[in-house]
Amino acid sequence: MDIKRGVGVLVMQGSKVLTATRTDDGTICGPGGHLDGGEDLKSAALRETEEEFGIVPTELELLGELSGMPEEYCNSTVYLCTQYEGTPVADGVEQKSANFVELSDLLEADNLFLPFKASLSLLQQKNMSITTTFKVAKANDSEGLVSGWANVAVNADGSLPLDWQDDIIRPETLEKAAINFMMDYRGSGAMHEGDSKGIVVESIVFTKEKQAAIGIPEGVIPEGWFITVKILDPVVFEQVKNGTFKMFSIQGHAKRVEL
Repeated sequence: MDIKRGVGVLVMQGSKVLTATRTDDGTICGPGGHLDGGEDLKSAALRETEEEFGIVPTELELLGELSGMPEEYCNSTVYLCTQYEGTPVADGVEQKSANFVELSDLLEADNLFLPFKASLSLLQQKNMSITTTFKVAKANDSEGLVSGWANVAVNADGSLPLDWQDDIIRPETLEKAAINFMMDYRGSGAMHEGDSKGIVVESIVFTKEKQAAIGIPEGVIPEGWFITVKILDPVVFEQVKNGTFKMFSIQGHAKRVEL
């Protein structure tokens, strides 16, 4: 075993990161470990993820390198995984109690395994957390549905808005993000947990091409993502109707590119 080189994998589901508790010191960690003799980095990342959590990544994106760590830790290559086969279960030997935790919560935790903490910082540097907040435009009393613009890429007059984090999201980027969000959300069901108050049941990104195809004249509506959410909690829906809740948020991740 080459103890001078290691790998780490951040497995993400929406805005949540796969974690478990290390059995040796009780710290929070994700998949990772040392390279076996003759093993390449990606093979090691795949092996460690499967051995420790029982899942097989179907794609790995290189996040970067961890170097300059304290001498008890090795330099490591970190990968991001958002697609995998199987259901995460900790091996019970090196890790226990597998679960997905919000990235924002992990960044504030004080019991993280140091290389895992450094990997999260690397993710934070290369990615931005997106909170898309949409204003309720319509509510359907009988079905518990609320609709509104999740994000506007280009205003109806052609001007470019900034989102809530002062970022510009291009229509083609927004369309890809919306598709990925719907695929992950509807497929895993994991985003129904925790603080989730509803399920996105309708989704369309009104690009110029789509607007033209369905006969909407140019300049009438913005290029943006329009969604309908079914509110699961009747108390929350009552608060929507009486005006207490006027906006909702959904979260995800996207790479930040300086303009």
